[in-house]
Amino acid sequence: MARSKGSTLRSEGPFPHFRPQSKFHSSGVEGIYSADLIVGRRRVSEGQVEINSMKKRQQYDDITEAINSIGDEVNSVLNNRQKEKYFDGVVLLYSFIENVLKWLIFVQLLWSKSGRVVPDKEMTELQRFCKSLNFYQAQHIALSLDVIDWKLFQRIDAIRQERNDVIHQFWLYVHRGNNLVLRKKLEKLAGVASQLVENTKKLTREIGVDEVYKISL
Repeated sequence: MARSKGSTLRSEGPFPHFRPQSKFHSSGVEGIYSADLIVGRRRVSEGQVEINSMKKRQQYDDITEAINSIGDEVNSVLNNRQKEKYFDGVVLLYSFIENVLKWLIFVQLLWSKSGRVVPDKEMTELQRFCKSLNFYQAQHIALSLDVIDWKLFQRIDAIRQERNDVIHQFWLYVHRGNNLVLRKKLEKLAGVASQLVENTKKLTREIGVDEVYKISL
């Protein structure tokens, strides 16, 4: 399905569409924005949200664009039974889940410091720390900060442990025609990603400022 910014057409599927609490405007510059995030009494200029996958590196204006774009892509692959794209979808969602965990951790840390002025060096160090986290570290810190609950932690832990096996066994899945196995893994990942999106909505509702969507790592 073709997508355009602001379009209301979305692929139905396991991956939900993320709607901000109210509309906000980007700078209009392709691929770049300059959002003002209020942290205490400081205004912090932020950059871009990036989601990495094995095949591509895509930049988005904000976290909602990343979620909606990837959600549309995964839903389209599942709904249209595009078997040749199952593996790409699996790899994309592994990366998506890991990156959203890091984003949630960063936002939660900023929110916990919102009552005071945060020095630039402290902000930079927090950002560097969150970016450096691996999947294992991110899921445990997210649990510690109550960004995710124990049930979701267990689901994320299960897919993290099987990630390397799936990638290493790609040749076997494809050349033995195990498309059903890949589809089930994709559906499982989409379910976890959907729950993570719900957690993202919960945190952003608590913060209550749309500019939070433009925070990036």
